Amino acid sequence: GKEEWYESYAGPVWRDGKVVAVNITTLEITEKTITEEALQESNRLLEVVTGNMSDLVAICDSDFVFTYVSPSYTHILGYSPEDLLGKAIYELAHETELASIVQQLEDGREKKLPGAFAVHRLRNKSGDYLWFETKAKALYDDEGKPMGAEFNLREITDRKKTEDLLQESEERYQAFF
Repeated sequence: GKEEWYESYAGPVWRDGKVVAVNITTLEITEKTITEEALQESNRLLEVVTGNMSDLVAICDSDFVFTYVSPSYTHILGYSPEDLLGKAIYELAHETELASIVQQLEDGREKKLPGAFAVHRLRNKSGDYLWFETKAKALYDDEGKPMGAEFNLREITDRKKTEDLLQESEERYQAFF
């Protein structure tokens, strides 16, 4: 009563230019099939969850190259996940903040910090910059070696503009009095 999966390969056996038999090799792949189906379901659920998020989620390897990018990158920055996979996260950073971001990531890796928080700008696909607050969490393997990092980003451009206007207003008020 147990369902099993098999994979078969067939090929001709030739003798004197004629097919005289068929060689069939069959492999039992039940466990492999069950594992693949579970992985597909897990990936589907991940896409459902991250696809409806207004925040950005990314995972990078130890060289800070994107290995996962949530679908929300398309809505917020204009990049599809395929546009970014295999590219370094530094490629999106504002040039005046790049050195600081690199230093913060390197410090986190060297000191094995569990996480970090930053406010910075990223370039969208049309070339404009948006402000983000980012929470990062370092990822380590079972031996404690850095594997990369997971990033959660929230777009705060409107809030940042309002804060800047408020600061300018306060500075004008202080200068007046």
